[in-house]
Amino acid sequence: MEKVWIVLGIISGWLMPLGAEDNLVINGDFEDEIEPWYGQKLAADGEKFVPAPELISHETKDAYNKSKGALKFTFEKDPEFLYHSHNSGAICKLSEMVSAGNKLKVVFYAKSLDGAYHLSVSRLWGGGTATVELSDKWEKHEVILDLESDTNALVFALAPTRQEGIQKLADGVFLLDQVNATVSTK
Repeated sequence: MEKVWIVLGIISGWLMPLGAEDNLVINGDFEDEIEPWYGQKLAADGEKFVPAPELISHETKDAYNKSKGALKFTFEKDPEFLYHSHNSGAICKLSEMVSAGNKLKVVFYAKSLDGAYHLSVSRLWGGGTATVELSDKWEKHEVILDLESDTNALVFALAPTRQEGIQKLADGVFLLDQVNATVSTK
C-alpha cells in the first residue's frame, strides 16, 4: 500500500521527501517543561563533558507570543576552561537520527536577555553550524545546517561573533521557544 501512495504522490507533484514536514524536535514548545532538553558543559577535570542542569530553566513569564513556557539559557564560563559552541550549551534531542549529507532546517524564536547577541545552532559535536544575531525582542530565525555527520541532537549556545563554524562560548542569557527542525530539500 505504501508504494501506491508514493506513486500517487509523485504523479500529483508531491516530491518532498517522506517525513520532511515532521518536526524532529522533542518538546520544542516548552509549554509545560523543558525535558528532554539538557545543559552540557566541560567537566571540572577539563577532560570530559557532563550534564549541566544549571544552564537551562523553564521560563514561564516571558515566552514567545504569550505561550505557557520557553527555555532560558544562562551561561557564565569558568575562565579555567574552554567551552565551544558544538559541545556545550542547551542540547536538543531529535526524535530520529538524521543522516550525513542531509540538510536540517531549524526554525525557532529567540531573544537575548543579557550578554552576547550571537546564537550558534549546531549539530552536537560539530559538522553543521549556523549563527544568527539576536535582539532584545522575540524574533523568528531560520537556519539550514549542512550535516557532515549523522546526528540525533542539536546544541544552542551563545557565541562572540556571527561567524559560521565552531566558536568559543560567550557569557549571557537567552530565551528560546517554538523550536522546529525538519529535513530540508533546500
